[in-house]
Amino acid sequence: MAVKKSDMKQEAIERMKLLGLDEQIISDFQKKTSVIYLSENENYGELTSIYKVTKGSDIIFEDIKKIEKETGWLVYHVIRAGNWLDCLNVLLCVTPHPEEWDMIKDWLKRTKRIMDCYVYPQNAPNFYEVGEVEIKTQNGGLVKLN
Repeated sequence: MAVKKSDMKQEAIERMKLLGLDEQIISDFQKKTSVIYLSENENYGELTSIYKVTKGSDIIFEDIKKIEKETGWLVYHVIRAGNWLDCLNVLLCVTPHPEEWDMIKDWLKRTKRIMDCYVYPQNAPNFYEVGEVEIKTQNGGLVKLN
């Protein structure tokens, strides 16, 4: 049986709350799933900005839509880490496998590592990994560690 997008959205909201994302980010996502925020990290470790990713505002918007269509995942937040020479995009996602969701939230609570990430270099989107990243919350956004 296919999982409903509304269930995936609720799971994303629960994870966003666990991650400690800013209330406005969560509220905007609740109102409209297509509103995604990006936490920008310069040189892996400091949050430099948080902004909405919308059609035409950032090339990653098209990447998000393509990845969601190909995988069936729901992207709920993006972390851009690095600098202009070496930049990674980390898409935090909910997969359409609800039997895994409780385990993923428990892992997040215990380790501050988030699973279900789609990670790729900004300049080479075809070279991606699916896995987990270690994060920390900073000023309502997220920072990718190491």
